[in-house]
Amino acid sequence: MLRDWLIGAVRTSLLAAGLALFTVGPVLGQSTKGKVQGRVVDAETGAPVAGAQVTVVGSTLGNLTNDQGFYFINEVPAGLTSVQAEFIGYRSVIIESERILAGQTTTLNFDLEASAVELDVLVVEGQRNPLVPRDQTASKSIVKGETVDQLPLDNAAAIVLLQPGVVVTNQGTTIRGSRANEEAVFIDGVLVRSFGSGAAQNVNLPTQALEQVDITVGAFSAEFGDAQSGVVSFVTKSGGSDYTGSIEVLSDQLAPAAWRTNFNRLEMTLGGPIAGPVTFFLAGTLNGNVAAVNDGKPTFFVQDGVDTCPADAQFASICTAGAPAIFELARSSDTQGATDMVEVAAPNFVPWDNGRTFPFNWTDATLFTANVNWQLPRGSRVNFGFTHNRNQGYGRGGFGSLFLTDRSIGNLNKRNVFTAGAFLVLTQSATQQLALDVRGSYQTDRNKNGVLDPSWFQSHRDPFLGFSTSDVEFLVEEDLNLIGFEVFDPSEELVNVVRSGAVPADSMQIFPSRNDLAANQSVTGLADNLRGNPWGWITGFNTSGQFTPFLQARGLQVGNEERLQLRGTIDWQLGRFNRFRFGGEYLKADVRSSNVNLFSGSPVPEGAEPTRIGAFAQDRLDIGDLVLEFGVRWDYLDP
Repeated sequence: MLRDWLIGAVRTSLLAAGLALFTVGPVLGQSTKGKVQGRVVDAETGAPVAGAQVTVVGSTLGNLTNDQGFYFINEVPAGLTSVQAEFIGYRSVIIESERILAGQTTTLNFDLEASAVELDVLVVEGQRNPLVPRDQTASKSIVKGETVDQLPLDNAAAIVLLQPGVVVTNQGTTIRGSRANEEAVFIDGVLVRSFGSGAAQNVNLPTQALEQVDITVGAFSAEFGDAQSGVVSFVTKSGGSDYTGSIEVLSDQLAPAAWRTNFNRLEMTLGGPIAGPVTFFLAGTLNGNVAAVNDGKPTFFVQDGVDTCPADAQFASICTAGAPAIFELARSSDTQGATDMVEVAAPNFVPWDNGRTFPFNWTDATLFTANVNWQLPRGSRVNFGFTHNRNQGYGRGGFGSLFLTDRSIGNLNKRNVFTAGAFLVLTQSATQQLALDVRGSYQTDRNKNGVLDPSWFQSHRDPFLGFSTSDVEFLVEEDLNLIGFEVFDPSEELVNVVRSGAVPADSMQIFPSRNDLAANQSVTGLADNLRGNPWGWITGFNTSGQFTPFLQARGLQVGNEERLQLRGTIDWQLGRFNRFRFGGEYLKADVRSSNVNLFSGSPVPEGAEPTRIGAFAQDRLDIGDLVLEFGVRWDYLDP
């Protein structure tokens, strides 16, 4: 009845709808928690022990057994966990270090020995590495945190590429022959897709922060409406009752110069209790790369001062033999009769022999994640999470730009994910549980790419081990701030004006009157810009447009994106074999970007505010070795 009603409602809706009628797979989907179930019996007679208390050690999670001795515990954190069963008149038993997999069901049965006197707890070693979970019916790879630590990987995204059905193409990562970025990627249950760039995985994580990674390449639940080709779920670690931590340093600076990649990496983790049932976990990674090695490529030459004038007779008319090679060149103009003589110098080039491919090329990356978990009575919990990424760098871009001192290009990408959630158990008995799962997330992306501020570049040419605490600074950005032009947050009216073409570009020029530029561009219509091309050795250098040979002519490209996600789910365990979930989600994105051409260019702003609303319902029947799931989903997208 419910299924038919939902299908009918979707068909009659005036909104666009997506529907998943039937899937076979775990209802927990890409959940960040697992489920424990089993039976408690008398070890001697095999009779069920009704009313026995089964708890997850060190937490408020637990339940009582029913008349047949069966129990279940939902929302158990992924990782190695100890579970205890106890009843008056019996010796307590603890199954220690049992592997709980997120999104899967673990079966733990207990045989309790009758005892008239109190005995020490019987500790049984759990299964740390289950091969195939009983209820895994979808094509899914599960990578545990310990496995991640043993892999030679420096980022979480690379883990996905090692799984069957996942390949890398020129367009990006594809799953089972799909187009790139059609998968949905979740971090602790939060979608991290960028609507501005279309990137499915917009945020990265320190590898040591991972408790589990799931890559579903087959059927997936109706709960995940953004997925088309697969679902990737990263589950981060949460602190326990004991303090744990680690520090790892990787560097090749002690190796011979010919072997170095000039790469440095620092990783740190720390977790444990804060007070009572409140725990925390922190993880961070710093990557610094001063420059890549030459690796047998042709030697690069860099400018070192001014060359001397040759003694050959052919140069006598333009410079004095043995003196600095400084002479005048004429520049053409599209203005009738205009002439312009420019004094230029011939640069002196020397080989760049320190083993680096590109001089002064540098990148660094900062990854940080933190979460706080508050365990409430009856298995309820509240959690807060924060993830930060910063990727930045600069470089000359190739041989043609090595001697252009103010044409270094840089990039700065910063991403933040703030998350708050709560799992609230409303009612619970030995056979049923009704809970509310709510989650909210606010995410920001800030991207900049353009010409560096020369003074910042000079003071940050060689950061220690490739790490910089300072954000890259850009040349055009400072000038924009001085004149108060709101190019980084364009209004909707401005975006529409630019799209319509009603306002000429000249009316939005960033530099309408620059005296310092006029001195270098004294003749209207000159094709070359002396400031951008101080040596006069590259012809056709353009200060507008997107690219010139070897160089990027764009002064600054900026992109800002904000996303708000809200999700609520009713989780109803109807009995041992039936679990029903229904809920909805709201996602709002605000995407803004502008391209600002260098010097006399014009800003071109773009903006969009897509909204997605979704609802789903799914029911799971788990009877012995048979697992069936029925689901329906509805989505509305306003671009």
